[in-house]
Amino acid sequence: MKRPSKNLIAALRAWRPTVPGEMASLAPDKARGAAELVTAAMTRFKLTDQLNESAVIKAWAEAAGPMHARHTQPRALRNGTLIVSVSNSALLAELRTYAKRFILKNLQAKFGANRVRDIAFRLDG
Repeated sequence: MKRPSKNLIAALRAWRPTVPGEMASLAPDKARGAAELVTAAMTRFKLTDQLNESAVIKAWAEAAGPMHARHTQPRALRNGTLIVSVSNSALLAELRTYAKRFILKNLQAKFGANRVRDIAFRLDG
């Protein structure tokens, strides 16, 4: 029989205090619910950051508006800063000067000020 991977053993230990092979010492009172297990596993394997980034990127078009969304592409969320590629320099100047505050306020209203603290616009290409 193939030995379980270290990640599988770590996930099982997060769920129950023992791993297969140590079944005799399982204590039902130490078992945790599925919601707690999923949250712990997502935190341990750093999946919550990826889900947050994905949600913010999906919300970009609504927050930026249709005109800005057509000419921009959100690329990543790093340490609270959303990095956005812009198709041309005129729009880059407009976004940095006039629209940034409005778009940032929209994103913060949806996700909170701690999750999206700033937007960095970059000229694409």
